[in-house]
Amino acid sequence: MEKRLKEAQGLVEQTEYNKAKEILITLFKERADDDQMYFLLGRCFLETGDNSNAVRFFKKAVALRPHDTDYLIALGSAYEAFGEPIHAMEIYVRVLAGTPDNKVASEGIKRLLYVTEES
Repeated sequence: MEKRLKEAQGLVEQTEYNKAKEILITLFKERADDDQMYFLLGRCFLETGDNSNAVRFFKKAVALRPHDTDYLIALGSAYEAFGEPIHAMEIYVRVLAGTPDNKVASEGIKRLLYVTEES
């Protein structure tokens, strides 16, 4: 099982998202409590444009590891891609509360504020 997860992770790193997704979906029932599997599935869905499923899986990863900055940033990005700027902003603020120097979260907030000002 661990071997298949590592294989999927390697495929994600090689941008082979659909292949990785196939492996991860087969592991889904066996690893229902695995935050990394949810995170990798979220990345696959986000990178292939399925933003609603990206949000869904990143939320599950964050639920299992609520203070993981990478998971939170990914969830914020998925919310942005899904057209949910308020949720994205909430996530980025949450990241900055724990790591005030996080550049990705700061840039996300600036980007969202810029979009909001233009609207």
